[in-house]
Amino acid sequence: MATQVLKPKKTSGLRESHGGNHRPRGVEVVINGNVRIPAWVMNQDSFRRWAFSNAFPQRGRYSWLDGNLWVEVYSDLLEALSDADAKDLRRQASAPLQHADFPSLGNGAADSAHGTEIMIDGIIRVPRTIQDIESFQRWALSSDFPGRGRFSFLNDQLWVDLSMETLIHNLIKGQIGAVLTMLVALESLGEYLHDGMLFINRMAGISNEPDGAFMSNKSVETGRVKLEEGIASRTIEGSLDMALEVVSKTSIEKDSVILKELYAKAGVAEYWLVDSTVEDPELVIMRLMGGKYVTVRKHDGWVKSHVFGRSFRLSSKAAANGLTKFTLETK
Repeated sequence: MATQVLKPKKTSGLRESHGGNHRPRGVEVVINGNVRIPAWVMNQDSFRRWAFSNAFPQRGRYSWLDGNLWVEVYSDLLEALSDADAKDLRRQASAPLQHADFPSLGNGAADSAHGTEIMIDGIIRVPRTIQDIESFQRWALSSDFPGRGRFSFLNDQLWVDLSMETLIHNLIKGQIGAVLTMLVALESLGEYLHDGMLFINRMAGISNEPDGAFMSNKSVETGRVKLEEGIASRTIEGSLDMALEVVSKTSIEKDSVILKELYAKAGVAEYWLVDSTVEDPELVIMRLMGGKYVTVRKHDGWVKSHVFGRSFRLSSKAAANGLTKFTLETK
């Protein structure tokens, strides 16, 4: 099935229908890269207007029940879960929220933005009170944050990805991470960060977990990168020296367009990108110049990294086990 790259749709009169200077509370939510829930869908009336507009998604099922928006997108995550795991996630999603900023599901506030939540496939709950990076960060660091799925706050949009990571995505990410970890350690350059670390830059409007990242010793010493709790830090703030994203079918727009713009605004010196959806994935390195990324030219497949002072090439060949073996070469 072809992947749909989303563009905002024009919907006549929908935003104005809230009346006056009322500003919708909440942010647009993007699910699996192909379902958009507008920020202004906050109660039953706005849900009805959305449902009868040309902005309403053609995929999935949507219901307004007891003051909350229920979404069924039949995610890979739901399909992959065992019955026991699915039952446990449903229990967690319906339990009272622990954080004070996030109201409990089904609290009777049917027409209150504060009481509205989005339930995805019955296993993931997203509070509608997330309005900015600060509220997203509080949610991400709270016990209410889902244990499954990937979540990002990007330029006033909340991105939710419930797809399962493919083997090719994992192999590429792992190979690049392994080589750069060794290189950084051997040359005492700083720290290579694997996926799972939350990167924040408030000026750029980004809160995201890259597939990989690098922060140099100099960046830490000069304060370009801030670690509020040292080795116990759960977030990294400031400007990274390098960020890696491996494109999947549900992250084409996010990785290729949105993060490219926001990483540049955040001052990330190099953006490494590998598209795992094509037949022969290649490493693309973009260098920040004049506030924008410029793709570094390749020479016989090799591409120079100014951050690491080396050239790299991502190659692949058929392995004896029938899979594809990826190798990150360096010179």
